[in-house]
Amino acid sequence: MSVTPTFLNTVGDEDRSMYMVTWVLTTANPDGLPMQFPEWADRTWTGFETGDAAGGATWRIEGSNNGSDWFPVKNAANGSNNIEGVGVGAMGTAIENPRYMRPNLSVVGAGASITVRCCVRRANPMRT
Repeated sequence: MSVTPTFLNTVGDEDRSMYMVTWVLTTANPDGLPMQFPEWADRTWTGFETGDAAGGATWRIEGSNNGSDWFPVKNAANGSNNIEGVGVGAMGTAIENPRYMRPNLSVVGAGASITVRCCVRRANPMRT
């Protein structure tokens, strides 16, 4: 069963140009529900342990154009590296812009609980 993300509606300014999306991946539920980000070309991903339970898990960001074939997404800071982390402390901005993106525990680990967040930003803010 895929982990459904939660949304923090507005981050920062009140122009509604930034949102935060959060998934909590666990050993029992290692796949994040895929999302489409058509208006948000800028996507920065971070991952960290929830409490003290990485459990040897490795997370990564994956992309797909059909929702069934998944591939690692590259980090803009170093195009040869994927956006991924072992337990904690990784951040990356996606180069690719596939139709669907999701976080996934590529190595599930034992008793893992890892929170992955994506801060999305749209180029054309909506003024209220």
